[in-house]
Amino acid sequence: MAKLYRFADFELDEARFELRRAGHAVAVQPKVLRMLLLLVAERERAVSTDELFGTLWPGERVGMASIRRAVIGVRRALDEPGDSQHSVRTVRGFGYQFVQPVRVATPPASSAASPSLSPWAADLTALGLAETLPLYGRAADRVREETLRSWQHVDARSAPGSEARPAAP
Repeated sequence: MAKLYRFADFELDEARFELRRAGHAVAVQPKVLRMLLLLVAERERAVSTDELFGTLWPGERVGMASIRRAVIGVRRALDEPGDSQHSVRTVRGFGYQFVQPVRVATPPASSAASPSLSPWAADLTALGLAETLPLYGRAADRVREETLRSWQHVDARSAPGSEARPAAP
C-alpha cells in the first residue's frame, strides 16, 4: 500500500507521486521525485550510488553527474540552500541518506492513484496531465521506450573511449 511521508512542512505522497509543502504541490522533476521517494523510504540507511543507478536509471549509461544533479534537485525541492545537508546527507564514497525525522501515514483512498501506473503515466500525473492518460495509453509507453533507446545510443557514442564521429550532413 502506498504511503504518505510527512517531514518538516512537507508531505510526500507516494500514491499521487507528489510532493506538497504546506498543502501546495511543489514542482519537481519525476526523476528527482523518484530519488526523494527512494531516500525517504530507505531513510534508516544510506542508499549506495550503485542502488541509485540501478533503481533510477536501470539499463542506462549515466555517470555520477546524473546522481549529483538529482540530489541538487531534491535539495532545491526541499528549499535547502547550496550544499546544505539538512535533509539529504552525503555519505562520502558511498551514497546518500535522508536524515529528517519522518512520520508515515496511509493516504486517504481518494488520493490513491492507480497502482499500475507506468513510468510515463506517473510522469504525466506528476505534471498534472493525468486527464491525458486515456489519449496516450500504451502508445505513450512505446514512444517513451523508443526515446530512451535513442538517447542510450547517443550516450554510447559519446562515452569515454569511443571515437568522435562527424555529424551527418
